[in-house]
Amino acid sequence: MQITEVILNSDRERIVQSESYSFDKLDEPGFDGLRDAEVVDSSSNKITLESITINTGKTTIVVDNVNVLEVSVSNINFPDEVDSGDVKIIEGGEVKKDLSNYNSQGNNRDLAKALEKTLSSKDLIDYIDYSSGSKSALTPSNHDFDVSFSPLRNSDFLVVMERYGNSTFDLRPLDSSGQVPEGGNRLTFKEYSWNTGHVPSDTGNQPFFFSVISIEKFGVDTDANSIAGFRVNNDGGADFKFFTISDESFEEREVNYSGVFQAITAPPENLLNWFSASDLASREVTGSITAD
Repeated sequence: MQITEVILNSDRERIVQSESYSFDKLDEPGFDGLRDAEVVDSSSNKITLESITINTGKTTIVVDNVNVLEVSVSNINFPDEVDSGDVKIIEGGEVKKDLSNYNSQGNNRDLAKALEKTLSSKDLIDYIDYSSGSKSALTPSNHDFDVSFSPLRNSDFLVVMERYGNSTFDLRPLDSSGQVPEGGNRLTFKEYSWNTGHVPSDTGNQPFFFSVISIEKFGVDTDANSIAGFRVNNDGGADFKFFTISDESFEEREVNYSGVFQAITAPPENLLNWFSASDLASREVTGSITAD
């Protein structure tokens, strides 16, 4: 799937990108990929995504409806020994929330609200930062948190973003009952094809990269069982954000779950408490694929 045009907006100024900035120096001697990725702007100004034009191989689609509805974060699952600065919510180049007062046995609603705000933002420089220090937040194979939103169809797309485009994270689909749908694929994002050239002011030389992935790659028959959320596993320490986008509106889609955050009594690996007071067991799916 090829991105052919990206339209951004900065302080009401329309920015049209017809190629990734990382491609500008490919033919020059000594080009070193990400290390030489071009930076066109580093500031705390809002850089909002307006639309992405993609060539699917069969047709060209302009996707400009971002799904920021019904976003709810739950089942935050960092270990007890996590340091406060290991995970930070960055907004406009400033730390708005970290893991101070985090309690693996408690209701971390303030942290959930900060994550929800970031995952509801079309601003490229609002993102989730994982420390390059102790990495105590990175517990192999354990999920970090779950996010639910207005339901998805296979005709929709996922935008996955990473600062500097050099770190990986995983997403696993979840249905409205809080389970991994049968046949659902865990996607590992390793490469990001589009360099926006825009950098949050807290990091002056690492522009945001992103890729667009078809929801169909998650392997779920969304006509029978829509995708209502994702389980996030960021063992790769990515500084990331993601949102779903479509050429259709999300506003008229039926939401058949409450999205209410429920306090958890233990860090679950196979348990969801998203939608009601009852415990919802999730079905783990073995295997993984890499999205390209």
